[in-house]
Amino acid sequence: MITWQMVRDRWNREAVYTKPEFWDDAAKNYRDTGTNIWVNPHINELFHDLESGIVHGWIKDCENAELLDLGCGAGRFSREFAKRGARVTAVDFSSKSIDIARRMTDASNVQYRVGSVFDLDAENAYDIVVCAKVLTIACKDKTELRQCLAKIRRALKPGGQFASIEMCHTNFSRRVLAITFADYQAELKAAGFEVLDTKVAEFIPTRMALAFFEFPRWFTSLGFKAGEFAVKLLPIMSDQKFTYCRRT
Repeated sequence: MITWQMVRDRWNREAVYTKPEFWDDAAKNYRDTGTNIWVNPHINELFHDLESGIVHGWIKDCENAELLDLGCGAGRFSREFAKRGARVTAVDFSSKSIDIARRMTDASNVQYRVGSVFDLDAENAYDIVVCAKVLTIACKDKTELRQCLAKIRRALKPGGQFASIEMCHTNFSRRVLAITFADYQAELKAAGFEVLDTKVAEFIPTRMALAFFEFPRWFTSLGFKAGEFAVKLLPIMSDQKFTYCRRT
């Protein structure tokens, strides 16, 4: 259920979500296939399968590619891309998340380290950057977003691929950065990215209804499918915005 603490955290989002301590505390609830840290493990798995399907559907060839998983959390995408043969550098500013990721990973082609998107200083180093639910939490305003996008573009090799998942909202649903999806795409283009494809997913009412209790898997799956049908009719009610780009 939604608690008063959750409401206070969202109200004080800039002071809470932008600090590693919040994510260190949240890390104890990570599961291997969990995109989020909700009480209902089935909604975590369904969200992850959806997000993973979109991202891997875009990035079809990653064998021997240099890949940066920026804001890797517990390493869910890092492990998947490593299995597909990428050489993965995975970074997150939550040291507890990195500790968990290291314990959960036995692949030799993943290197984890603690760091922030604002610390990224690589140049022409990566073929692919994946950034899931990071920029609209880390950035307080468009100036900071532009700084981060410039760092990501510089880190990519010319023609490199950039896949992002972000919560682009301007209402109370936003995490930290208030931005529309159209404005986010405009910032990508201004930063030197060609936007190749976009998608929306994850119906907000579905998550609110299913995330806070351990409903049976069949019930969760039924509600999830109904929500993803509804989001096609009401894209404005989607929580996650997916963008696939190429560095120009």
